[in-house]
Amino acid sequence: MNKPKYVVPQSQRAAGPSIRELRILVRTPGRWNDYRAFTEAQRGEAEQWAEDHNGTLEDLPE
Repeated sequence: MNKPKYVVPQSQRAAGPSIRELRILVRTPGRWNDYRAFTEAQRGEAEQWAEDHNGTLEDLPE
C-alpha cells in the first residue's frame, strides 16, 4: 500500500524573514545564547529589545 506524499507549501515553511533580510544582531552580555536578529525595518524593535535586555546592537554584513 502506497502512503500519500505530503508537501508543505513554501509559504507555510518559512513564516519570518529570510536570512538575507537580517541586518541587525542584538547580543546580551554574559549570556552567549541570548541574542536575536532583526531586519532593517525592525530597527526600532531591535533597539527596544536591546534596551530592555541590556544588550548591544551589531550591524550584520550584507
